[in-house]
Amino acid sequence: MSKLALERSPLASTDTRHRQKGVATTQTSSNVKALNDRSPESTLPSPPYNTAPAAHVTGRSNSVQPRYPLPRLKSALRSILLPIIQYETSVIANLQRRIRSPLVYACFKYLGALGTHTAFLLLLPMLFWFESGAMMDVHGRSIDVNRVYGRSLVLLLAAGVYLSGAVKDYLGLPRPFSPPVSRVSVSRSVDAEYGFPSTHTANAVSLSLFTGLFFLKHWSDGWADNGQRNVLAVLTLYSILIAVSRIVTGMHTLLDVLGGAVIGGGLVVIHWLWIMPTMEEWLMTSWTVPIIIVPICILLISIHPDPDGPCPCFDDSVAFVGVVMGLMIGNWHHVIYVASSGYTAIGKSATLGPVMVIQRLVYGVSIIVAWRLSVKRICYALLPPLYRLLAFPFRRKYFALADKDYQSIPSSHVGSFAPSLLHLPTSERNRFKLPRYDVDIATKLIVYSGIGWLATEGIPVLFELLGL
Repeated sequence: MSKLALERSPLASTDTRHRQKGVATTQTSSNVKALNDRSPESTLPSPPYNTAPAAHVTGRSNSVQPRYPLPRLKSALRSILLPIIQYETSVIANLQRRIRSPLVYACFKYLGALGTHTAFLLLLPMLFWFESGAMMDVHGRSIDVNRVYGRSLVLLLAAGVYLSGAVKDYLGLPRPFSPPVSRVSVSRSVDAEYGFPSTHTANAVSLSLFTGLFFLKHWSDGWADNGQRNVLAVLTLYSILIAVSRIVTGMHTLLDVLGGAVIGGGLVVIHWLWIMPTMEEWLMTSWTVPIIIVPICILLISIHPDPDGPCPCFDDSVAFVGVVMGLMIGNWHHVIYVASSGYTAIGKSATLGPVMVIQRLVYGVSIIVAWRLSVKRICYALLPPLYRLLAFPFRRKYFALADKDYQSIPSSHVGSFAPSLLHLPTSERNRFKLPRYDVDIATKLIVYSGIGWLATEGIPVLFELLGL
């Protein structure tokens, strides 16, 4: 395990942990006091803002007793849930004291990475770059099963990230208190989020349940009964291990995990029974897709709750909403216009040799990275003057405003996000130490919607043109 992981694990020495946490608590308690003393409507500090999230603060001052009046519903929910979190903190601390194996913590720590955005952004585009060869009829059109599965899965994961993030920011409930719990995580920005509900669990349950249902309906032909049971067992084990890992590593309570499971399972049931059939027909036939999708995505970003302290949930929601917007428009245009014009876009994965598979992966990922880097810089150059000219009514907390707080964005801010396409660890360390600007939101939406479109239409068509 790395030095950072050892320092954060329950296996670190008591003296070292006390010295480190004493410093951290001293530095962060003043931040929490400042946040609690300030009402939501009060004047924000002058930019550049200190964007170390309040949720990252350790100890029982972490979002437990805000001193400003809360809305009645929010106050009632917190009064019910906070005692449960406080009780479970001691239970998790005792559990960590009993588990002394470094191997267990290492396994659960890196298992949690399978539920992160990094894993999903690496794996999901492949569903649109490699066809299965199995076709299904959707309103008179033959569509590859992988493409149908991929767009529904992306929509479910995006809905899980958005809904769980909105609940986190609205309630502001803490993770298990540290100390006595030690939090072990690959990603430092995940540690910076509020606790309830668990986004990892929501996405794991969504992925497992939806994949199982889709497998039984579309992929199970030719599989023996034992093989089908094994597939379902692996999917179930994956979601259970993700949930358990969040508790053992001190990142979530059982309450958080159950909340995430309810969100993930509920989204799959709603999507499978009522949304998926209508959505597929709509994407195949209607010219209204872009004029409906774009306003809905902008509305979702606008109504996302403001947290009591800066938190990465909103940024993640914007990214996934952008991916969905680009993906839906790309799929719609591909099916109605591109595929009907004679492009096959992608060949069956079974007919591709290993060299061609590697070529597609290298080209596809390189294009997305190049898009990410270049478009971000262009947006940071063009959007601030446009915001000032049009006087956009932007009033989210903890963001500097183009019309009064800054004239240009420092190069350090632009460059700091260079490796963050996949939320790599180097970017996590700096992600919320820097000032945040109002144009960050529009930039992220443009960049990630482009990634969604490239993954589903632009890059597959390029493969066809290049003969890959």
